[in-house]
Amino acid sequence: MRVRKKIRAALVELLTTKVTMLAAPARSTVAPPVDVKFRDAYAGVKSGPSIIGSMNLAGAPAIAMPNGSGLHGLPTSIQIVGAPLADRQVIAVGEQLQ
Repeated sequence: MRVRKKIRAALVELLTTKVTMLAAPARSTVAPPVDVKFRDAYAGVKSGPSIIGSMNLAGAPAIAMPNGSGLHGLPTSIQIVGAPLADRQVIAVGEQLQ
């Protein structure tokens, strides 16, 4: 719990003093293939976890949406992150990006 508080404090400071929102990848890789295990389709490429979960742990509202395609045409996604309690602003930015 102590780490979560530190992360949240740093995020709140960033989002209230330097920027109003962040844009970041929602996943560290392209989407996994439907019919093949990721490790078989992309040997040597590591499929990372969803990054958006870390924002949830910090109490920051975030929205993820598709934003194009990457390796072999598989979809990629972006997340928009706002300060705690800035849910409406995050949704408004997401609507503008669609």
